[in-house]
This record gives sequence, structure tokens and C-alpha cells, in this order.
Amino acid sequence: MLGVPSDGEGPEPGRLGNFGRAKALYLMPNHSNPTGTSIGARRRQELVEWSRATGTPIVEDDYAADLELDGAAAPPAMRALDGDVLYLSTFSKKLIPALRIGLLLCPPPLAPHLVPLAHAASLGPSGLLQHALAEFLERGYLAAHLNRIRASYRERRDALAEALRAHLPDAIGFDVPPRGTSLWLRLPDELDGDLVFEEARRRGVLVSPGSLHRADRSGRSPAGIRVLYCYEPVPRLVEGARRLGAAIDALAAHRHRPSPEPVGVV
Repeated sequence: MLGVPSDGEGPEPGRLGNFGRAKALYLMPNHSNPTGTSIGARRRQELVEWSRATGTPIVEDDYAADLELDGAAAPPAMRALDGDVLYLSTFSKKLIPALRIGLLLCPPPLAPHLVPLAHAASLGPSGLLQHALAEFLERGYLAAHLNRIRASYRERRDALAEALRAHLPDAIGFDVPPRGTSLWLRLPDELDGDLVFEEARRRGVLVSPGSLHRADRSGRSPAGIRVLYCYEPVPRLVEGARRLGAAIDALAAHRHRPSPEPVGVV
């Protein structure tokens, strides 16, 4: 796997030619993991045109589908722009994490090849759970559930963002994502994400450093850490932000502590 250079709009089509004949381009257009960024409508169209011109299939992972938290709809799915896009999604993020039922839309000629791979990977998903999910959807219960879960995620996201503003130094920036389940903290160059992870863990907070999300070992890790707001209740998110701020303050104090005077040995 090779990481693709990106800007604020998503992967840069002009840089994709540097990778030669790629087998596929894997994207998370609606809420990229770990940064939470979204690909805009114009960039999606440009990437689809690149895919058609080069014959390189696009794999669209829409794991955060339907989790728009601010009321604004996401741009059209890339598969809506091109039926050759392979579209992946899941019910675990918006319904039940342990459900582990997803879906794949693909061009018909690929189905005979992908179905055996799916069986080999999962050893056959539960038929009972699939039937239960199908009835849940047919009865229209998902819409009511999404209204509740969006409101809950929005409350947790906003509470976490407010607490982070209160407890983190100004040098650490972040954007409040309009959808999804996580928030990305941009670290200054002098602050190592792995050290933040270790110090935060000592204080009882788990975060995800950029080094865990590197596409390949030769590339540079994203300079930041990912924090989740979809699991913990508001009071624990606020306390977690306070502890994370204390961890970063401790690292900064250690970095600026003067070195001891050298001691001569006679």
C-alpha cells in the first residue's frame, strides 16, 4: 500500500500519476480515518475522471454513512457518479457495533469473484442477524434510530470540542467534523504523537497516534492524534479532554526543562 498526497480537498489527482499502474484507489470520501476530512463534490468528479482515464478502480468506503451531524447532506457518493466504483458501507457505526454486517455494491462482473472471498473471510455471516436487520429496515425503524443517534453524537462531539478548546494549548488545532465518529488533533512538529499517546495512557486516556494510521512504513506519519466521541458519555469526554491537556502540558514542561550542568569527573 502507498499513501496518496492530499490537500484540503482530498487526494490530489495530479499526483496520482506518480504511482504507475495501481490496482485500485481506496478512499473514505465522507469521513476519512483518521483525519475526519471529506472530499468535496468537484474533487470527487475529478477522481472519477482519473479512474476512467487510467482504468484504475475506486474503492469507496462509506463507513460513516448517514451520520451527518449538522443537517447538511454529504456530496453524492462516488458510485452515484460512476457505476464502476466499488462501494462499501456498514451498519456497525450507526446501529450496533457488534452487528458486523456490511454491504458491497460492485459492477456485476465482479460479483462471482468477490462472493467467494467474502465467504472465505467471514466463514459465513449469521443468517439470523441478517434477517433481523432486514426486518428492522423494512419496518422503517432505522430512520427513527438515526435521529436519536445523530443528536447524541452531536452533543458528544460539541462537548468534547468545547473541552478541548478549554484544556489544550493554542498550538494544537482541530476542525469540528460535520459527520462521523472522530476528531483529529493537529500537533506541532515539536510534539510527538507517540509520546502524547504514552503520557495520556498513563493518565487513563486512550488516543490514537498518527503512527498507527500510516499507509506504508516508508511514509511519514500524520502529525496528529485521533480522539473518538461516539462511545463515552459527555462527562467522561470532558474529563478525558482535561487529562489529555494535562498530559500535553507535562510533555511541554519536560521539553523546556533546562538540562543539568555537566559534572566533571576527576
